[in-house]
Amino acid sequence: MSARTLQLETARRFQGLNQPAAAEAACRELLAQEPGDREALELLTWALVQRGELHGALDALQALSRAWPAEPRYLTKLAELALRTDASGLARAAYERLIAMHPRVPLFRYLFAKVLTEVNAPRAALAEYARALELGIDQPEETLVCMASLHSALHETAQAEALLRRATGCKPDYVPALFNLATLVEERGERATALALYERVIALDPGFEQVFARVAQLRSFERADDPLILRMLAELDSPRLSAGARESLHYGLGKAYDDCAEYARAFRHFDAANALSRSRVPPYDPAAQERLIDAIIAQCSRGWFERVAPVADASPVFICGMFRSGTTLIEQVLGSHPSITTGGELVYFPRRVAADIVPYPAALASIAPAVLQAIGSGYLDYLRQSFPGAARVTDKRPDNFLYLGLIKALFPRARIVYASRNVLDNALSLWAQNLDARFDYANDLRHIVHYNAQLQRLMAHWGTLFGEDILELNYDRFVADQRAQTARLLDFCGLDWSDAALRFHERDSTVRTASLWQVRQPLYQRSSGRWRHYRDELGELLDYLRELGLAGAAEDPA
Repeated sequence: MSARTLQLETARRFQGLNQPAAAEAACRELLAQEPGDREALELLTWALVQRGELHGALDALQALSRAWPAEPRYLTKLAELALRTDASGLARAAYERLIAMHPRVPLFRYLFAKVLTEVNAPRAALAEYARALELGIDQPEETLVCMASLHSALHETAQAEALLRRATGCKPDYVPALFNLATLVEERGERATALALYERVIALDPGFEQVFARVAQLRSFERADDPLILRMLAELDSPRLSAGARESLHYGLGKAYDDCAEYARAFRHFDAANALSRSRVPPYDPAAQERLIDAIIAQCSRGWFERVAPVADASPVFICGMFRSGTTLIEQVLGSHPSITTGGELVYFPRRVAADIVPYPAALASIAPAVLQAIGSGYLDYLRQSFPGAARVTDKRPDNFLYLGLIKALFPRARIVYASRNVLDNALSLWAQNLDARFDYANDLRHIVHYNAQLQRLMAHWGTLFGEDILELNYDRFVADQRAQTARLLDFCGLDWSDAALRFHERDSTVRTASLWQVRQPLYQRSSGRWRHYRDELGELLDYLRELGLAGAAEDPA
């Protein structure tokens, strides 16, 4: 047996024993003698990925793709790892090489479209998906659903719906298409149609993630023996249930029991749901959040702000605050005015900051003026392309509060509406929602109020800089006196009075947040003070609020 064969067998044995460090050592010993050995490089790639050494794995894959350029799997794996290491340019270049060599392979077009979606190139992704369809990709319904998701994100809901209906035409029982179609018509306010589609999903695949939580949000419950509640309880006993589906069921049952005023039961199910959420979502780091807020306050001083050259005299409207604090309500009220177009939760500033101001906020100290100008002009271009003909567009991204210094430096006349709400009600409302991994703080009540405390600390800083350019609009005061608060809001945005703003719930619009059904109803006050239903379960949280000194924390719980 040759020395090379012995070394490879040793590396493979360590691979079989799942000992990547030992496998790496064996591969490197062989590569020291034969630097371009293909099998050794492949095994080394596996070992480095297992050890989390992704940059080293990328180097090995690049060596493989250079030596064997016609081998597709090296390029596809290279792109996958490049995305995981935020090397989006490398991922895109890998697929461009692959497509150049294999232009008529529909799967490669499909995978390239996935990469383009990840790097925020939706139009290019749509073109690649379309090419995959033209080339006869297998299971076209999956490609059609991907295209529909992109059109929906681009606010092109008619195109999205047409593609989803094409997908169900290809495969009538394709659950992802039915679920996405249900979500789309739900966002448009078509409750009965959405409910029928969700129920069809349940009939086809009761373990499909999120479906029970979505149905529960659509329904109202009056009795604990409601057939849907009993069905959800029965599904919890299914041995085939995934963790994600179990999480969805617990959120759905929490909402159902809350409707029925069975608050202790509701809390137990919300607690179980959030425990499952914590198992899939990276943990929230309170100390890191405090350091971030400290750094933003230190960097975005009045001196820095005054050194930045404005981009335009435009007066865009930004609505920010805690998620579930009333931001959607505020946007719908403004959107009822004829001079305003609702933009929803626009991703522009978080993505541009992540791409161009790294690390944030420290990079603001030395960022080139041309980069700042490009960010500002790019935002105006983004609004023009996404909302052609709109005079003014609302940007309702709640976490834009992190970027208000940048926003106000670029657009000094920007209007900032800060939504606030009773801290306990806000925390419970967030905790009761099935949210994605972006909301790493939302599955723990203490973390929610900690995050809120940091938000309030930063908003106080922005207040010292921008003063009258920020309007705090409190949800509880708004529902108590809609007309007066609406008048404040319109006046702040420089808008004439419009009676339509009082009838925001009658708007024919698409709403893409967890508040979509609340904002389709006249204002009601039952969400104010909702925390009192859970007084017995919130004793420790009340103590923590007092410790943090949050606004509203001193409210007497007795």
